[in-house]
Amino acid sequence: EDDPCLQRYMHAREMETVLVRPNTLIETLQTQAQALAANLMQPLRSYLPRGVPVEKLSGDAALLDDAREKWRRKRGTLTPDAVNALETAHRRLCSCLKAIDLLVYEGFESFFNELRSFAQKEQSVDDGKFLHSPRFNQLWSSVTAHNARSEPILHPKQEVLCGILLDHFANHGADTKAIVFAQYRRVVAGIESTLNRHKPLINARCFVGQAASKGSAGMNQLEQRQLVERFKSGDGDCNVLVATSIGEEGLDIGEVDLIVQYDCLSSHIRTVQRIGRTGRKRNGRAIQLVTAGVE
Repeated sequence: EDDPCLQRYMHAREMETVLVRPNTLIETLQTQAQALAANLMQPLRSYLPRGVPVEKLSGDAALLDDAREKWRRKRGTLTPDAVNALETAHRRLCSCLKAIDLLVYEGFESFFNELRSFAQKEQSVDDGKFLHSPRFNQLWSSVTAHNARSEPILHPKQEVLCGILLDHFANHGADTKAIVFAQYRRVVAGIESTLNRHKPLINARCFVGQAASKGSAGMNQLEQRQLVERFKSGDGDCNVLVATSIGEEGLDIGEVDLIVQYDCLSSHIRTVQRIGRTGRKRNGRAIQLVTAGVE
């Protein structure tokens, strides 16, 4: 992009990073879930690095994998009950850590669904005794109480995203379009639902790949082309695409004034491809949302 030969064909691109802090609910549930995880971690302590905190395990699955290999290599010196207890603690801890990651990165709904799935599986283990343990019961009671609320519980990033897009369309009118990028389809679907609460100013549509995944049938090539044409038409029927990686390259999406990266990527190439969707025919803006303390 610094090549003088290319700059004559390019427009300015305003780059911005927005730091998003977790709200009180997420912090409270995260603290309760980490307390449960720390309790589940106790039987595995002798197989983990000394002093490793439970927070470290969320970002380093290799630590738990290594611990499991250690006791499996010692299987001959352990009783069957001891091996079973270690395997059960490992499985429960992995599920708890996954739920915490979903809470932090995706929000309450994904956290609730993961815990509910875990609870359903635990019903058949030890007559569901673990579900009545004080720490799990405290967490589950809190989660189900919040889930009973009539209003959806938004991730802080969704709240910030709504503010950014509402401000953008209020200031630029109908002659503007935006793309929001996220890695996972369930996140894309949640963003679309949240943004469409602000119709008619915002009219968002999911833009995903062809392959089917859990809870999503995907979009075939015809559906993708039709949606792109609706987006390019500029008639307001679709002024925001909420896209997975399918929107990063290879398709003529047209003129886009605003790009919002909902999550952070480790791939610099993919990041450049995303922000390259704006600033083609006139000045554009690219925003990166970052969750404080975890991204």
